[in-house]
Amino acid sequence: MEHGVSPKAKEAETRFIELTLYTSQPDALFSCYANDLGMKVTEGKDQYFAVELGESVLIWEPAENGTCPIYHYAINIALAPIFPAES
Repeated sequence: MEHGVSPKAKEAETRFIELTLYTSQPDALFSCYANDLGMKVTEGKDQYFAVELGESVLIWEPAENGTCPIYHYAINIALAPIFPAES
């Protein structure tokens, strides 16, 4: 089992190349990804921006007026080796 992932789960893994989502607060979301999370974020026109996630790109665009889209998604971050503390 690689990094705690069962072979069956590995086969069911879903990957995306590009995904566009919408937000009613593009400026705040941009700040969160760029400043709070320190992710590589690129600006675009008309308040959209893109976040590079490995080989994938997550694009955020402004939502239609009067709407407030809500999403739930997870990002699989490869495990880094953890070394025991030295005494």
